[in-house]
Amino acid sequence: AVSAGNVDAQLFIGYDAGVKIDTGPLIIDEQPCFNAYLTVAATDVTGDGTAYTVLFDTAPINKTSSYNTGTGVFTAPVDGSYLFIANVRVTGITTACTQENIYIVTSNRTYRAKWDLPANAQGGDVTRQISCIADMQASDTASVQIENTGDSKVHDISIVATCTYFSGALLN
Repeated sequence: AVSAGNVDAQLFIGYDAGVKIDTGPLIIDEQPCFNAYLTVAATDVTGDGTAYTVLFDTAPINKTSSYNTGTGVFTAPVDGSYLFIANVRVTGITTACTQENIYIVTSNRTYRAKWDLPANAQGGDVTRQISCIADMQASDTASVQIENTGDSKVHDISIVATCTYFSGALLN
């Protein structure tokens, strides 16, 4: 329903998502939007060049139920431009690690943020971020991968909810 002052009207857009307009902000019911985070640590998942798909297993915001907490994959319900943001806390990194990568992998393109580490760089814990605007069609997917190289498979993904999350929303 659309409301503006004393005028009410019904408006449907695309897949029957209602739009409500009143004296405040524009609200679109069932606008694809999610925020997911990790509640179970993933241990020994990378370091040796393994690209690990992060399973963000809790999604307190998941309009349209398009993010699957069992697989870690978002499936676009409609065509459009989507904003994705990922933040991943990696622990257990040793001084042998030479490169750190975080990816947003979509059906059409892989987005990458890369960090080359100098020889004998300090090991420990890092938080890596990536964001992108992806052009997607209905049924296209998006997920997050982390890949570290030069070390053995001893790197873990931390469960701190404010440090390890994946969010996405339809822009238009």
